[in-house]
Amino acid sequence: MTPGEKVKLAGVQTGAQVNSVDSVNGQTGTVLLDQDDIPDGSTYVRTENNFTAVKVAELNAATNHLSDLNNPHQTTPANIGIGNVTNDVQLSTTA
Repeated sequence: MTPGEKVKLAGVQTGAQVNSVDSVNGQTGTVLLDQDDIPDGSTYVRTENNFTAVKVAELNAATNHLSDLNNPHQTTPANIGIGNVTNDVQLSTTA
């Protein structure tokens, strides 16, 4: 037995039993799930090169927020230091 296997077994509680799984998300047999099989908002995705779990809902919210060009934070000219700048029509520089 490898040292890793010993550590793994040491964490198993006395009397623990093997649980069998008959299906996953309504699928039986050898189950391979992809992102489309699991509802948004309640799942995690694993990227190809990075095994950090990222909530799908948070990723979608961030993507939607970044693409929202309708002033989602209601930022005013005064908030960014241009409150006294007027919106005057400028002369054309072309002759």
